[in-house]
Amino acid sequence: MITIKDILTQGTNRLKRLGSTETPYLDALLLMGHTLNMSKERLIAAMNDNIWEIDAIEFGKTIEQRIKGIPVAYIIHRKEFYGLDFYVDSRVLIPRPDTEVLVETALGLTGDTGDLDLLDLCTGSGCIGISILHELRHRKYRGTCRLSLADISDEALTVSALNARTILGSEPTLIRSDLFSSIPESYDLITTNPPYLTDAQSDHPQLRARREPDLALRSGSDGLDHIRKIITDAYAHLHTGGFLIIEGGFDQGPRIRDLLTAGGYTRVTIVQDLAGHDRVVYGMRA
Repeated sequence: MITIKDILTQGTNRLKRLGSTETPYLDALLLMGHTLNMSKERLIAAMNDNIWEIDAIEFGKTIEQRIKGIPVAYIIHRKEFYGLDFYVDSRVLIPRPDTEVLVETALGLTGDTGDLDLLDLCTGSGCIGISILHELRHRKYRGTCRLSLADISDEALTVSALNARTILGSEPTLIRSDLFSSIPESYDLITTNPPYLTDAQSDHPQLRARREPDLALRSGSDGLDHIRKIITDAYAHLHTGGFLIIEGGFDQGPRIRDLLTAGGYTRVTIVQDLAGHDRVVYGMRA
């Protein structure tokens, strides 16, 4: 019989030869682990084991999907974010490592005690709000944290509810809303990773091939249509001393900062990601 390593090498070479990904071995390894239901560590230890023909065929099917440009996360329906495993599919945006900066920023602004009303707007998979609440529980936050997840897409809310039940063991308040249009409450903390790509960026063939939902990406000619409206409307939905925390594009930090300042927010701050790019901007309602 053929070994796991043999088939993995074949898959890696196909991805490499066709230029389907910048990380052919890692992608093939994740796809093989998914096919065989093995962790990466267990898979590496089993490389010289024989592989059943049916498993080799199934692995080949996942390689074909990757060659077509479908992201690994959509094929295996899993993406790690902030140390947690989130279910993802084409109904939601795939969580990015850069977005963990938003979670860290939010945690740094919450303190460690008191009641906390948290809204994650444009929640998608729910990764931001769920990660914040999970970490607060891990830190034994002294107080009550009430989490609400809001999105315009019913399908996205279905995914975020699944992730909340799996990771938190309970379902937070789910709100179907076009930004703040159906949100009556006020909060201590509002986090959001809204659409912030320009129309031109959203129409790029390489991005279209990823099959991520256009609704979660496109935001007008300058990429700021959603952010402008969020900044305007969020002020009335914040308690005094509450924070609005926004993720934007790497080149949008100064413009988001200026919009927050013009909107009456104080303590406006730009936070950079690990690559040194502007990633998160926040402001407080005084």
